[in-house]
This record gives sequence, C-alpha cells and structure tokens, in this order.
Amino acid sequence: MIKDFNELIWDVSEAEYRADKAISYSTLSKYAKEGFKGLKELLQGAKISSAALRHGSVVDTLLTDYENFDSLYLVSNYVKPTEIIREIVDSVWEEASKDGLEGNLASIGEEYPDYMLNIINNHNYGADNWRPATKINKIVDGGADYYNQLTLASEGRTLLHQEEYDYALACVREITTNKFTSFLFKEKEGTKLYYQSKFKISFKDFDTPINPYTWKDEIIEKDTIRCMYDMIYVDYNNKTILPIDLKTTGWVEEDFENSLYKWRYDLQATKYSYILRQVVAQDVYFKDFKILPFTFLPINKFHLNPQFFVYEKSLEDIQKTFVKNGDTFLPWHILLEQVRWHIETDNFRYYPQTVKNNGINYIK
Repeated sequence: MIKDFNELIWDVSEAEYRADKAISYSTLSKYAKEGFKGLKELLQGAKISSAALRHGSVVDTLLTDYENFDSLYLVSNYVKPTEIIREIVDSVWEEASKDGLEGNLASIGEEYPDYMLNIINNHNYGADNWRPATKINKIVDGGADYYNQLTLASEGRTLLHQEEYDYALACVREITTNKFTSFLFKEKEGTKLYYQSKFKISFKDFDTPINPYTWKDEIIEKDTIRCMYDMIYVDYNNKTILPIDLKTTGWVEEDFENSLYKWRYDLQATKYSYILRQVVAQDVYFKDFKILPFTFLPINKFHLNPQFFVYEKSLEDIQKTFVKNGDTFLPWHILLEQVRWHIETDNFRYYPQTVKNNGINYIK
C-alpha cells in the first residue's frame, strides 16, 4: 500500500510556519552575509523588501499556492512609483494605519509633515540640501496613486502592479511548459508533486539522535530547525524523492552558480537536505526511498530559460567549511551554533570566538 508523502510533513499554515521560532535558512543566510548586526535587525522584526524579492514571492505563489493568490495579492494598474518611493509609502501606510491617521498621502503630508518627514529620513531619501517640503512633495507626487490603491488592498493583501503580475505569470507558464521542466507538472501514474512541504526537527549537533516528529510534543524551541520546500517530486515507482527549490534570478540562468554563492543558497541546500534525510530515514515506508540531490530551478523573467542545477553534496560534505574564489564559507550547522549563541546571550557586540578568546583575535 502506497503511503502519501504528506503524512511526513509538518502540517501548519505558511503564516504559522513563518512565525515559528525554530531557526530557518533565511536567518542563517542573513547572519552569514551581514553578521550579528543583520541578525539583530532580523530578530527585531526588520522587514526585507525589494522588487526582486516581491517578484520571487509572486512566482512562487502562482506556481505552488495558486488557490490562495487572491487572498494574498491585489493586482492593479496604478501609477508605478520608484522602488524607494514605494518603500517609503509602504512605511507611511503601515505607520498611519497603526496610529489611526486617516486621509490620502497628500493630506497626511500636509497635516502631519514632521510625521512623514521622520519616515522619509529613516529611508535616507533625498539630497542633503533638499528642504523638508521638497522631500514630502516628491513622495506625494510619486506615490499618491499607489497609496490610494493600498487602501483597497487592505486586510493583509499585497498590492501588485499589473506589470509585475504579467512577468510572474510568464515565468510560471514557461516553467510548466518548457521541455526541460514540464515533466514535473504532468500527471503520471506512480508519481506526485508536493508543494510547500514543511518540516521541523530537533537538532543540537550531528552526534545527538533526533526525532523528526518532535513538533507533535512539548519541545524546546531553541533546539529546533525548520524548512519549507517549494516542491518535492516523489516517484513511487522508482522509489526516489527529488527536492526542488524555485529561484527567480537576475542572472542569466546558465550563470546561476554565481548567485548561488552570492546569496548563500548552499546553506539552504545543505540544511534542507539534512532535515529531509533525517525525516525520511526514520519512516518505515519511505526509509528505502533514495533522496536525490537538492535541485535548484532558476528562471530569469526576461530570458525565460528555466533549467535545473543539481547541488551534489554528501552527508559528510555538508558538514565541512569550504573555500570558493578566496572566500571562506562556513557550513550551516556552525552558523546555527553561532546564531543560537547570540540569541541566548543577547550579545550583538561581539562574535562568539572573540568572547571565548577574551577579546583577542589572530590574523593568519
């Protein structure tokens, strides 16, 4: 009798998953790239927003969670602001909503100029010699229509420009029809594609036995790690499990390896692979299935040439530090140990090694 792979997943909503305190890849990546300063900002609730991230989220939703798209986004053909003005208007909208300030962007700028100017300055917008009124007027001129549309996109939905939606939809259409990638989405007896599979396991170190089902029990959150796969392709006929992560990229798809190391996707591949291996190994039915190497599926919205990049690392490899183009890349479990140290000690002034060595560092 075939066992549905869904029986292995951590069955929570995406909102619950994002709110969980178990350490995710994004936390490790932020720490790897920006150190304890970036980690502190993340833990304090700093929001990361950009056109590239927004595009990636839209493509991901259209492909893996289409039934919930309308509850997450409102598509509109509003006058499109620049990215920095959009970020400022988003902040004005968020703060004004929280503080109960009504009216449009112009009226808020007129009635509460210091309020809006403080938000503008927090984004380092404008030249040093610009008068306060000039800064406010430029935000109003560039973001008024966008702000009006935000009032319609309330109730937790993200406002999306028609052009952004069209680019995202083109990516999804190409991925699902392209000769290299379309097989994933064609129904074939004995195979099934699973979207947004979530897992959470207890992890202290590689020598400590774990139980992948600890999310069902009372556990210490600081000892858990989590992951969510975009797609997992299970071939019940050949007993294989193919983990896949979709990546929207600004690089030409053929050059995806460059962005892999820039954004530390290696952390995602190795950490996710470890979690999946542990979960599958302890299941009576799936333990005999072969887990294929973590596979990336990048696509550039202008080129639309999706293809696969296979990250071939053994269980031993994922535990090792490696050097690439002169840069040292620490493995995910070492970064996890450091992140936990910062959280537990509430120390965001020094790295663990500096404290351990009583403030002495050695240049090699």
